[in-house]
Amino acid sequence: MKSARVAGIMGVVALAGVVSAGCGTSNYLATEHHTAVIALSAHRTSQVAFTLLKTDGISIRVPKSWHLGQQVTVSKSGVTGLNAGFLVPQVPKDTVALTHDPRNQSPYFTATIETAGHTAYGEIDELSGAGNYYNIQLQVPQSAMDALRRALRTVTLPPVATVTQAVNLIERRATIGAQLWLANTAAANTHWVLVGGAVATAQQPFYLFRTRDGGKHWSLINYTSTPQHIFPDAAGSPDMLFWSADDGIIAEVTGWSHDVWIYDTRNGGQTWALQKVALPSQPNAQKTPQIAWTTTGTLTISVTLQSGTTHQLTSQDSGRTWTT
Repeated sequence: MKSARVAGIMGVVALAGVVSAGCGTSNYLATEHHTAVIALSAHRTSQVAFTLLKTDGISIRVPKSWHLGQQVTVSKSGVTGLNAGFLVPQVPKDTVALTHDPRNQSPYFTATIETAGHTAYGEIDELSGAGNYYNIQLQVPQSAMDALRRALRTVTLPPVATVTQAVNLIERRATIGAQLWLANTAAANTHWVLVGGAVATAQQPFYLFRTRDGGKHWSLINYTSTPQHIFPDAAGSPDMLFWSADDGIIAEVTGWSHDVWIYDTRNGGQTWALQKVALPSQPNAQKTPQIAWTTTGTLTISVTLQSGTTHQLTSQDSGRTWTT
C-alpha cells in the first residue's frame, strides 16, 4: 500500500477519485499507513521566509525555496474532463476532532500528510461547486515537516462542492467512468442514486444518495467501507428498487459466487441486512439482476446464469425470505 501511494505522488498526477477524510486539530491525528489528518487552523509562527504561489485558481504560501513543479505540484480537471469516479467520495469524513473550517462540512475536500522513508508527502483534494477537481501535492524531506503542515494550512481554493452539487454532476456525467443506478419510489419526491465503478472489480465501493424533495437537496446515506459494514462491494452490476420511502433492496451477483447477494433496508438506506441466496449454477457477473415489484407486494429477482438461462427468485414478504 505504501509503495503504491508513494509512486502515485512522485509520478505524474493520476486523478483516481476524491478521497475524503477528516481534519484534525493543531496536533495531527496519526492513522494507518503513517497517514495524518491535517488541521486547517493556523498555529505558531515561522522564521522561514514564505512566498505566495498562485496558479489555476489556487494559492498556497510556501518557503521561498519551494517551487511549482518541484516541491509543489498542482493539477486541475474541468467539468468536461471529469468522469463520474471523481464525483463520489471514498468515505465520508471522520467525525473525530474536526475543525470548524467550512470545507470540512463537505465530503469533497480533504487534506492529508503521509511519510515514507525520509520523505513527507502532503496532499489536498477538492471538488468545487463548479465541477472542477483540484489536486495539490507537496513532497519534501521529513526535516521540513513543520513547514509542510504550515503550507497546507494556507491553501485557498474555490468553494467546495456540496453533496447536492456533486450528485447533479454525477447525473450529468454518469455514462463516463462509473456505473449509475437510479431508483424512484412510491413516495413522489423520494429518489435514490447508487453509484459505483466498473463491473467485476473486487471490492468495488458503492455510494447511495437520497433526496426527499424531488432533487432539490441530496444526502449521502450509505457507502462501502469495511467488510464489517454491510453495503454492496462485491463487484457486480447491482439493481436497486425501493417500493416506499423506507423499504428497498439491492441485488448483486459476482464472478466468484454461486449466489445472488440481496441487501435490504427498512429505514431508508441507513442500515442494510445481507442475504446470500443460492443459485443452481454460476451467474453471469456481466448481467445485472432485474428486480420487479407488483402491486400485490410480490418481489422478483431475475438472474442470468453463465449458461444463458434466466433464474428467478420470488419473495412474498417484502424481501425477508426468498424462494427459487
